Amino acid sequence: MLFIILCCIGLISPNASALSLAPFAKNAGTASALMGALQLGMGALASMGIGFFHALTAIPLAAIMAGTAAIAAIVYFIGSRLIKEPVTTGEGVTVLH
Repeated sequence: MLFIILCCIGLISPNASALSLAPFAKNAGTASALMGALQLGMGALASMGIGFFHALTAIPLAAIMAGTAAIAAIVYFIGSRLIKEPVTTGEGVTVLH
């Protein structure tokens, strides 16, 4: 399962980054910096959470991964309901519904 999750990250991460930066064409650098800082911060919190348990098994790793996946799903479902209009890139391509 760890291998499958790591393979999916390679597909999901670049697409999610591109879609999340699409509305910020004029401030793409600032939005990208904020997104990178949030990713590093969440990674640090997850590492701290795994180290907090001092366990000799992979159960804390699995629990943190499941928890962050659940949080990501909640953010996605709440965020997709809040999008009222499609986002169009500079080339006229609609990227979000």
